[in-house]
Amino acid sequence: MSITVRQATIDDKLEIFSFLDLAYGENARYKYPERWEWQFVHNPFKPLTELPVWIAITEEGKIVGQSCAMYEPIKVGNKTLTIAWALDAIVLPDFRGLNLGFETLRTNCDTNGLWAGLSMAESSRHILTKLGCLPIDRVAVFERRLRVDSESVSHSIGHRLNKNIFGQKLFICLERIKLAKGVATCGNLLIKIRDKFQAKPHDNGIRIIQIDHFENSLDTWWDSIKADYPIIIQRDSKFLNWKFVDQPFMNYQRFLAVKDGQICGYVILRCATPPESNRGIIADILTQRQDKSALESLVAFSVDFFKHKNLDLIEVASTIDDYMNIFKRFGFKKLKEMRPLVQTKVSLPVAEMIFAPDNWFLGRSDHDWDQFPLG
Repeated sequence: MSITVRQATIDDKLEIFSFLDLAYGENARYKYPERWEWQFVHNPFKPLTELPVWIAITEEGKIVGQSCAMYEPIKVGNKTLTIAWALDAIVLPDFRGLNLGFETLRTNCDTNGLWAGLSMAESSRHILTKLGCLPIDRVAVFERRLRVDSESVSHSIGHRLNKNIFGQKLFICLERIKLAKGVATCGNLLIKIRDKFQAKPHDNGIRIIQIDHFENSLDTWWDSIKADYPIIIQRDSKFLNWKFVDQPFMNYQRFLAVKDGQICGYVILRCATPPESNRGIIADILTQRQDKSALESLVAFSVDFFKHKNLDLIEVASTIDDYMNIFKRFGFKKLKEMRPLVQTKVSLPVAEMIFAPDNWFLGRSDHDWDQFPLG
């Protein structure tokens, strides 16, 4: 069977949707058409006239593999480039072992000057490494527990024990003595004690106001603080509105920190809804790098916001030590680290800056990490 790897066109759209249903199964609900159109067709930062989708297709016109790229503007030093986030690389099970994953990712990589992967399967990470991608700053993921739910405790215990007859019998005994309820009660008591002694921001005159969208005044503030971060996705109003206003079915809520009538930061929040796990997500948060007062105000506001939403926990991520330290002060614990990979064809000294340590600002909203399963 002859299989060709090529860049997709809009005429391939319906066949791509059929492929996504086959390839992702239950997880195809993350790849619904509205999101696909927003991400790959109507992305205003897409430098290509063609779709940023590379497909493996049979002679009969059946797509059996793909890789994609999501484009975002990125500030590197005093230059603005375009980064292509590699994502959604997958091959149908019957066609694995034919090097199609490597070939779709290779053609994707060859097309783009600055190419990176953040959240990816181990198989894709292996291919990116073979293609010359190198690791950059770690992204630390933090979690703050808001409450302990007895049903969640019971489910977690059952998941660990219900693997054999002995474990199943033990689980029944533990349910009878209501262990999960006792664990939840103790956990919630500890959370109350922690919250009583939690850091609180000073009375600094900062107000947090909710907005529907980002206006041009945000651009003036962005221009004044962007030099604080050597490498950062260009967070001006055009990008933020595309990412957090135009993105379909994502219930982002947007807030500005304002002092004396001037913007001093923003935060983007989202309450995960079923079938997602019961958590709050700090999707994006940004202040001037040394403005700890504004950052503390935004973190404290976010914690208080989610406390009133009947959620189990809050999740946030960052590469910046100053941010991490404030997260810890407000009760967040580091859960894990993710190591992005980057490959670039740009010339020196920009390339040196890309691979230098501690240069990158990355968070929960970068890449397409934050997704919502529709239906």
